Amino acid sequence: MMKRFSIAGIILILGIAFIPPMVLGAGFGPDVNDFLWELKQNPGEYTLVFDLGISPVEEQSMIAFSEQYKISRSRLDTDIDVKESSLIVIGSPARNSIIKRLGFFEDPSVTVNSAAGKKLIIAASDPQEISKLLKELAEFDVKKPASAPGDAAAASGAAQESTPAPDSQPGFFGKILERLSPGKSSLWVLLIVVISPVFGVAIVRQVHRIKKVKENRERVKNYLATYLQRGYHPMYLRSYLLQQRWDPKIVDEAFSRLRK
Repeated sequence: MMKRFSIAGIILILGIAFIPPMVLGAGFGPDVNDFLWELKQNPGEYTLVFDLGISPVEEQSMIAFSEQYKISRSRLDTDIDVKESSLIVIGSPARNSIIKRLGFFEDPSVTVNSAAGKKLIIAASDPQEISKLLKELAEFDVKKPASAPGDAAAASGAAQESTPAPDSQPGFFGKILERLSPGKSSLWVLLIVVISPVFGVAIVRQVHRIKKVKENRERVKNYLATYLQRGYHPMYLRSYLLQQRWDPKIVDEAFSRLRK
């Protein structure tokens, strides 16, 4: 009896040892952490890549992930070359052309590939699994790598801050401020006359900018409504608008308004 129990215990231990870390919920490895750290520092250098056959579940998770890391560029896998660096590739290993050309990946899996640039591969055949992986990545507590770039610069900056700067002589505006005492009303009037037009121009520009933003929101909303009715996929339209340098916030806000 004891012999059977011992054999069963050994089999159980070996089985647990070979369960993938993702199943055990042990989190992601240091390579994923370092990739996400670099992504947070320079989101503009990375492109989100997906295949045309994504589901609504995957689409929502991808949008949330891109907003979490402030990723503004996205492309279809058929519109981008595998040699391009700094990619985040999401999709099924059997369907996504980038994932297929990079080689076999476990399903599901999150892998950092550095053979041809920096790539984070999020692969799964089940849309629910991709959604789960994206949510876990968005909630992952990213730590600063021990050898993160910028440490030396920060240390240098701290040394410079510790050195007191020499006193400087007041400039033109400094001399004016020294003379602006309550008893010298003429200088106050002069200052108001000089500054008022500047504030006026700034206010006019701000009003014009707000008006322009409202117009752009309506343009994007009408564009999406038209092409969604024609059968275009939402993520394809989003990718196209971002390539045309539209503000990602305006694009995502238009999608939200259309869903209501």
